[in-house]
Amino acid sequence: MSWLNSFLVTLTSVEPHNVPFTVISIVSLAVACFLFFYLFRAIKIVNSLKKYTRSITSIESSSPEEQLAHLQNLFKRPELKHAWNEFEESLHPQRELEGGEEKIVRIRATAPSSSYFSEQQLVDIPLNTEFFKHLPGILTGVGIIGTFYGLMIGLNHFDPSTPEQVTSSVNNLLHDVLYAFLGSAVAIAASIFITWLEKLSIAKCYKYLEKFTAAIDKLYVSGVGEEYLASLVKSSNESATQARHLKESLVTDLRDMLLHLAESQKVENERLANTLSNTYRESGAQFADQVSGAIENSLKSPLDKIAGAVQTASGDQSGMVQNMLQDVLTAFMAKLDTHLWPTVYEP
Repeated sequence: MSWLNSFLVTLTSVEPHNVPFTVISIVSLAVACFLFFYLFRAIKIVNSLKKYTRSITSIESSSPEEQLAHLQNLFKRPELKHAWNEFEESLHPQRELEGGEEKIVRIRATAPSSSYFSEQQLVDIPLNTEFFKHLPGILTGVGIIGTFYGLMIGLNHFDPSTPEQVTSSVNNLLHDVLYAFLGSAVAIAASIFITWLEKLSIAKCYKYLEKFTAAIDKLYVSGVGEEYLASLVKSSNESATQARHLKESLVTDLRDMLLHLAESQKVENERLANTLSNTYRESGAQFADQVSGAIENSLKSPLDKIAGAVQTASGDQSGMVQNMLQDVLTAFMAKLDTHLWPTVYEP
């Protein structure tokens, strides 16, 4: 632990009045850095934003093409050129025919300029606000460290060996504590001052940046996306209405056409059926005549021969039958006479 004792002896060997001087020196250096790297830059940014705002406001009555050319020449600084190039790409020129020539009549914004000329890009990064907004806390910490350092030196010099030494040591301790609190008071006062200036400066920068972006937005009216969307919705509704009317018209025309086609088909079918029926009837009659003629021609001669043969056979048979009948009648009459005559002549 000898190295720790040596370190403590080295720390406490400092004269008590040097502690507040050291704290005040550190605080003064921090305040100087704040003024140079923050406050002066903030004033410069505010003046630049004022100048740009006045320049933009002066061209509100100019033509869109002149406004665009003026802004392109205005934003040539590296921190503004990149933001302007991105914002320029988001602009939407609207053209109309004038005298047979297409000209830009207005330029619309599809996004607010604050999306490109942002607080972080134009204010926070140049001013290093992430560091300087914590500077008051750092200074307060320096003051507290100085206070405890002064107390540590005063307690190290305190000698309670005799009553006279106690009285003298108490006086020295009070002076050392006074020095320590003096440095802490300066650090806290500086932190309050820096906090006030930092918040005031950043508020001024944001205020004039808002005026700057508002001046740009006045040149380019936004809402083109909403207008195009509304126009698209309107066109879609009109297309849907026209499609519905076209559908109804097509359905009506198609129904009429199909009905007419069905009627025409029915008439054609009936006509075709009649034609086919007449054709079949004529063909059947012609075929029947041909068949009957063929049959008649083929069977006439044999039938005539058969008829002659039948007629001849019939004549022969009728003669034979007649002879037979005559013989039968003769025999019957003879037999009848044989039986009837004796009865008649019997007394």
